[in-house]
Amino acid sequence: MFAAPRFALYRRIMAGFLSAGFKDHPIEPLAAPVDTEIDHVPHDELWPDLPLPGVHVASSFIPSDQAERRRRKIRVQMKLRGLLVDLAPKDSPPIPAEEQAFLEAVYPREFDRAGAPRPVLPPELRGCDDVVAQLAVRGPFGSFLRRPTPDEVADGEAAEDEYVVDLAHYLDHPVKPGLVRPGGKAVLTASPTGLATRAILRGGDDLAPGLAQRAMVAGMHEDISTFRHNLGVHNVILTDAAIATINRLSARHPVRRVLQHTFHTLLIGNLENCNAHLAGATSFSATLFSHDAQEVSSIAAGHLARFDFEDFAPDVQFARRGTTETPFPYPYRDNVLELWGVNLAYVQDYLALYYTDDAAIRADAAIARWADELDRLLPNPIARPDGGLTRDWVARVCATVIHLSTVEHDILNNVAWDYNTFGFAVPTVVPASGEQMDTLRALDNLAVLFVTWRPFNMLFDSHVESMALDGPGRRVMLGWLDRLREVQEQMEARGHDPSLAYPANFNISVTN
Repeated sequence: MFAAPRFALYRRIMAGFLSAGFKDHPIEPLAAPVDTEIDHVPHDELWPDLPLPGVHVASSFIPSDQAERRRRKIRVQMKLRGLLVDLAPKDSPPIPAEEQAFLEAVYPREFDRAGAPRPVLPPELRGCDDVVAQLAVRGPFGSFLRRPTPDEVADGEAAEDEYVVDLAHYLDHPVKPGLVRPGGKAVLTASPTGLATRAILRGGDDLAPGLAQRAMVAGMHEDISTFRHNLGVHNVILTDAAIATINRLSARHPVRRVLQHTFHTLLIGNLENCNAHLAGATSFSATLFSHDAQEVSSIAAGHLARFDFEDFAPDVQFARRGTTETPFPYPYRDNVLELWGVNLAYVQDYLALYYTDDAAIRADAAIARWADELDRLLPNPIARPDGGLTRDWVARVCATVIHLSTVEHDILNNVAWDYNTFGFAVPTVVPASGEQMDTLRALDNLAVLFVTWRPFNMLFDSHVESMALDGPGRRVMLGWLDRLREVQEQMEARGHDPSLAYPANFNISVTN
């Protein structure tokens, strides 16, 4: 009873608050580093209802974070979130399974007035019968694909020339009543024109093919959003890298300077991220997707146990998965490898200004302390080369932090605006009834994406070169930006692809 008016009121209040914040969000100038100490506490000390052992949250901040103002904002947001959860209808109707009808039912008009572009269903998902195969090679979901293991071939799950998207571990976790367990293992056949899903294996769980596909996509959505992005990128790698770098490298250390822009509002922003996504039963990780807070914590424990920093470096990722080269188009791979190459070459050129060789790296005691602090903070240490640290090792660590702050941030926030919005194509949950996901979750999913889609603090306009120690460093930084502009022009000349990260859309940090 009163579900429709309660939903309308919920949407109006939520959209009005978010739209005002979107329009009024201050653009903080990029500030030079200062010598300071970042204190931090265990995540579980603040949010014991959703344990994430080994995850750290900053409790002090750099001056440019404007921490007290942001803390007040976080308190208002969390209070409003609690009120909205109470206001929201307990049941809402299924979303329409058509683009314009979906937007009419779900999309708040206040977002239009705030100046955000309306999401557009990507062309390859319109009328698509094989969403898994389309998502597996592009956009936010392109990082899953791999070749089958020898055991999978021996067990008859996949042939040697097939490909796999494996989220079978999700099937071990119970879900909320009325929902299908997300995930499974998709087996895909390859041809020169693309992939096709041959089977979705669910361990004997007998689902109709259409329902199994939707459950597979829901698992991909949850894994990318909650565990790779909010947990792994925001609150593990980038938080830990910021704490280690600020605490162990002086404000004038060259490695501190090359990474400084990635720390812009990062620590206070990640406190906000944890409050919103990883704090308990009303967090979006537990309300948007299929699992309650206890199961989110359990799934996260598995991710943290398997954590490997190197797997976030694109060239290593594709080499390990056997997908550096494929007989079919793989737009995601080509996009991130091109941008990774630019970012890695930039850091290599930059470090060469200050370290003539590996011996110079090993002679820098601050670098050694920094590397040890990273190992102490991260869930698992970063593999090191035999014989000690090298210039290439330092470059790859720094380039990975920059890649996640620019390229991956763009893909999992801005590109996701089109790819993750339309729940009839990319659901967050799958009702066991076979209906489409509910309107309330679809609206909340839109709200989460809206908050992250921010056209300010852009890399090209933020004067990253002001972080340089000297003239040569400034020239290398400007050269990096020029090379990214060249890539932007080349990408535009090839024709726009909504699934790709474009340098003109990069922010200076993951929390900008």
